[in-house]
Amino acid sequence: MFASAASKEMDMLHGSIMDKLILFAIPAALSGILQQLLNALDVGIVGRFAGSDALAAVGMNGEIINFIIFILIGISTGSNVIISNCIGSNNITGIKKAVHTSIMLAIILGFLGLLVGMLCVDFVLTLISTPKEIYDAAALYLRIYLVAMPFIVVFNFGSAVLRCKGDTKRPLYALIFSGVINAVLNFILVALMDMSVAGVAIATVVSYVISSGIVVVLLMREQGYLHLELKELSISLPELKEILRIGIPSGIQSCIFCFANIAVQAKVNFFGPEAIAGASIAQAFVSLNYYFISGFEYASVTFVSQNYAAKQYERCKKIIICALSENIAITLFTSWLTLYFHRELISLVSKPGIVFDFAVMKMQIILLPYILSAVYEVLSYSLRGLGYPNLPTVLMVTGICGFRLTWLASIQHWYNTYEVLHFVYPASWLFTDILMGTAIVIALRKLLHPQEKQTV
Repeated sequence: MFASAASKEMDMLHGSIMDKLILFAIPAALSGILQQLLNALDVGIVGRFAGSDALAAVGMNGEIINFIIFILIGISTGSNVIISNCIGSNNITGIKKAVHTSIMLAIILGFLGLLVGMLCVDFVLTLISTPKEIYDAAALYLRIYLVAMPFIVVFNFGSAVLRCKGDTKRPLYALIFSGVINAVLNFILVALMDMSVAGVAIATVVSYVISSGIVVVLLMREQGYLHLELKELSISLPELKEILRIGIPSGIQSCIFCFANIAVQAKVNFFGPEAIAGASIAQAFVSLNYYFISGFEYASVTFVSQNYAAKQYERCKKIIICALSENIAITLFTSWLTLYFHRELISLVSKPGIVFDFAVMKMQIILLPYILSAVYEVLSYSLRGLGYPNLPTVLMVTGICGFRLTWLASIQHWYNTYEVLHFVYPASWLFTDILMGTAIVIALRKLLHPQEKQTV
């Protein structure tokens, strides 16, 4: 099924741009949404069948899990850029080496994430002031979930390789198949067998084992330069160096983003289990909108990288403008649609009450200005495609982490309410937009007019 669905390679170097960006970004976005729906399904099943404490235990782990996963997946951006550059410069040998190095690196990083995560469970849960009434359940869920780490990383690295040829559909099909398995297992293990948080964690592990296996098989059946041969899995040092040169700053950026969110989560924890549960429900639905943004992130870095390597700089500028305008339009539509139906969505997993009210409050604050986050994300990935791997990380550290920590230490300290806490999100998005916008303008001017003296 999946092999026969192989799509024709997308020509990113010639022809129209806007339609190709859409065709690339939407399946990638839907893949991210489906992954988030798996997490939302965990929250929904637990909320319905295991109670608010179990719901809080699962929900509060979201940012912790993201912290580990995003830094590892962020490194996959390095694979995407390197393979895309090789495609743009027609370096077939480099592509083959980068593909096998990427998958081998994913295996290593996945098991490293599993090991480090297991060692840090108690430390992290204590650090963020996990309420004692949900501590044991939160620790159990996190330990079981971490078993999926190698498979999560392999799936995302494998998907990054396929994206380099414009294939964002087959990873989506793999997620749909594994998502059905997840849903069935969730119902059996939690609703029928009363396994609570352990049940949803086990179901998630099984689903990622399946989806990663499918992506590996797809790469093994690829014809041409993206073909994966398991016996040739190895680390090529030149390719590894380039992947890490670009990927580590991207991973750090994702890590910093999650660190800032964990700091916010620690403040949410002080408002009690009901606030934790409500914020978790809201985040599950808000995050669905983020994946349209991430779809255009992947599109922009892949398209820009190939054209930058082919020295088509004017086309790079057009790609950035198109990706930014399309992303803003789609994010505006999806976020406002989510806001319009936010009470109905929350009611799917929570009955009217304190938890419901906390969820409503967070969604109302965040969703209206959500397009602000679309701007800096696309610009950040575009900068990487233009050969600036470190600059976006510096700007994100300043604009997201630095701003939010400053907010928590000042404004939140003076006005310690749940509402004020969540206003930190749109405020930090706007500040980071200004930083990223300034950087991309200077970078493009330097690229298109090298005779002028510019500093980025």
